Parts: sequence; C-alpha cells; structure tokens
Amino acid sequence: MTFLGKERMDHHTQEHLHESPWVVTVPLILLAIPSALIGWFTVKPMLFGKFFEGAIHVAPATTCSSTSVGNSTAPEHLSERIDDAAGVARGLGRAHRIYILFMETYVGRCGASEAQMAVHDIGR
Repeated sequence: MTFLGKERMDHHTQEHLHESPWVVTVPLILLAIPSALIGWFTVKPMLFGKFFEGAIHVAPATTCSSTSVGNSTAPEHLSERIDDAAGVARGLGRAHRIYILFMETYVGRCGASEAQMAVHDIGR
C-alpha cells in the first residue's frame, strides 16, 4: 500500500530526499557484524542442542471428563475463553462502527477520493 498511487510530495521535497547519514549507518553496521557472527556460531546449538531444554513445559494431555466440575464436562477455562472471544468480537464491532461513522462524516463533507486518502493517512 505504501508505494501504490501518485506521489504527494512537491519537487522541493523530492530534491531533499537522501539516505541516512554516516552517523546513523556506521553504528548500525558495527552492531550488525557481531550480531551476525554470534548468530552464525550459536544457531546450531540453539536449534538442535539443549539450549531451550527447560524453557518450554508441555502439560500432559487431558480430556474434558478429567477436568469436569460438578456435573459439567466442559474444560475448566472454557468460560475464560468465551469471555476473551466476546471481548474480541466487541472490539472488532466497535472498530467497524467507528470506521463507518468516520467514512459517513468524511465522505459527506469532502467526497470519496479525499476520504480514501484520509483513511490511508491514518494507517501511517
């Protein structure tokens, strides 16, 4: 989406485009070299060795009946997951409603093409 569409900068701005100065580039290079070397020498033990041996714990498999509460056979955390899903659904609904209200207001005032440009600017 960044490179699609017509450029919106004037000629004066285009003349002043430039790469980062050396004061920025040199420290990045100096940080990249040891990072690449350390990664080169440690990738094999990290991926195929015992580096992460105790970092991840996998619980033994359980069935719904083994975690039943009272007469229910639902997993213990099912209600928490339903609450999480409901929260996500509410958030998506609110975001959609805000977008619709914004588009109705902006399109009514400025026209469709300018509203599309405004939505594009919000994503920056």
